[in-house]
Amino acid sequence: MTDRHPEHPDAGAELFDAAQRYEQIEPGLGHALFEQVALAIDAIDAIDAIDAIEQYPDGWPPFSGWDREPIVRTKGIRRFNCRIV
Repeated sequence: MTDRHPEHPDAGAELFDAAQRYEQIEPGLGHALFEQVALAIDAIDAIDAIDAIEQYPDGWPPFSGWDREPIVRTKGIRRFNCRIV
């Protein structure tokens, strides 16, 4: 079985580091970040990714500053200055 949404090798460490920083700012905020990321991933999982890409190729905004092919799309995380790429 393959992972439907493979993550970049550094993604987990980056998320963990961000959660630690938020937790230092306010206890519980790091946990809230994990919850919001999980909700965003669940929202992506709620639709069949291949069908969604075919039907709505512009469904999520392009990654800011990325000016080459392929176009990379992102999904924002509520309450946090983070994006899933």
